[in-house]
Amino acid sequence: RLSDCMEHLQPYEEDVIELGMPPAMAALYEEFEDTLKTALRQALAVGDKSLLGAYLHALLTYPERIYNGIAVIHPHTRESVAFGPPLQGIMPKERELMTIIKNELSQKRKVLVYIQNSNTTDISPRLVEMFDKEKIKVKVLRSGDTEGRARIINNWVEQGMDVLITNPKKVEVGMDLLDFPSIIFYQIPMSTYTLRQASRRSWRIPQQRPVKVFFMTYT
Repeated sequence: RLSDCMEHLQPYEEDVIELGMPPAMAALYEEFEDTLKTALRQALAVGDKSLLGAYLHALLTYPERIYNGIAVIHPHTRESVAFGPPLQGIMPKERELMTIIKNELSQKRKVLVYIQNSNTTDISPRLVEMFDKEKIKVKVLRSGDTEGRARIINNWVEQGMDVLITNPKKVEVGMDLLDFPSIIFYQIPMSTYTLRQASRRSWRIPQQRPVKVFFMTYT
């Protein structure tokens, strides 16, 4: 029975961390958003829905990729629709991510970090560079079948890995990640199914430590 299983599970805690954008970042984001909204309204007025996906993806992606900037190109005309210019420096989410990870590692808790932008808009190199500077041992899981991924992760853990970065889709089903009692959604997936599955990768009956899950977002 489910109630019997619950008796053997460790405590499970979720924490939503909302961060404000600094003025320069907020101004760039607002201008980028306004430009995209105008283009989207104009497209919808003539029955063109092709910008809907780009609109949503770009606005969700820009804050974590602001160090590179982001360009939105019309999928059909290939014309430039909007451009979010780059902004250099350490952003609030990056700073808070590092704070959380250092705190968890100080308690001997390995950390699993979920990102969404892991293909053409991959942000993992940026995060890896940050961790390397702090002498934090980090690996990025990109591919492989379930059995292959589990073997790769186990090898990394044996080699002393502290932080694992991956897209939640890579581990949402069929994997127990007991070595990572701390989980951070640096970017939150749109699928609630993926979110619920991925958030419980280490909340299993064999787990010996409380599980903590952090959700990070800009207000």
